[in-house]
Amino acid sequence: MRITFALLLLLLLISAGFVISSASKGPDVRLFQFAKRQAERGNLKAQYDLALLYANGKGTATNETEAMKWIRKAAAQGEPRSQALLGASYANGGKGSPQDDIEAEKLFRKSAEQGWAEGQHNLACCYMDGRGIKQDDKLALEWFSKAAAQGYADAQYHVAHFFLKGRAVDKDEAEGVKWLAKAAEQGHANAQFYLGSAYAIGAGVRQDYVQAYKWVTLALEQGKGDKAALPALKEKMTPEQIKEAERLASESKSRHLQKPQP
Repeated sequence: MRITFALLLLLLLISAGFVISSASKGPDVRLFQFAKRQAERGNLKAQYDLALLYANGKGTATNETEAMKWIRKAAAQGEPRSQALLGASYANGGKGSPQDDIEAEKLFRKSAEQGWAEGQHNLACCYMDGRGIKQDDKLALEWFSKAAAQGYADAQYHVAHFFLKGRAVDKDEAEGVKWLAKAAEQGHANAQFYLGSAYAIGAGVRQDYVQAYKWVTLALEQGKGDKAALPALKEKMTPEQIKEAERLASESKSRHLQKPQP
């Protein structure tokens, strides 16, 4: 189970619109001061936001200790995003939290039961790997499915593999490819490679070398997949097909880069 606290925090910073910059210090300071006032008054959202500001050094000096203090405060009062982050810190150890799978699972469950997709995904990982709780593929798939339905790409990728492998569910390659496509469209590199592989051999989808080349290209550009896959595909394609696949890959990258953050 790969639940990296630093990565989670960075992704949340980006999704919250806190882009690292040395400019606009005035607005950043005012935002920090406002969040701090609201957090000290017990506003849970402000406590979570304040933790992100401390973690990213927005409007104040970077202070991981203060960031974790406010994450803990918010989590203790039931704020689901904070519970998921704190759970990740226990799952990995560090950031002021000892490594503790049991505590991590408890926090993920609290977050998941409130509908937070990240908490649902991480609880599913606990069930899948038997970390902090008895291993249970059926419950893992149940929680992955809940997060996947909310558009959480990692969960969509896991759901895909459960169907592709027939793990805790009847094997269904078409259903697996459907979920791979959902994750791949969001830029999930591993999903992109497996989707390309499915197109290459016609597993769960009609064989299509152009689509295969497109998705394998996108995955390799992110450092995922087998580099030998592309030359092998080229041997089966016409120059026109390769050109079309490269065009589609370029268009897909452009759409992904231009897509506004939620």
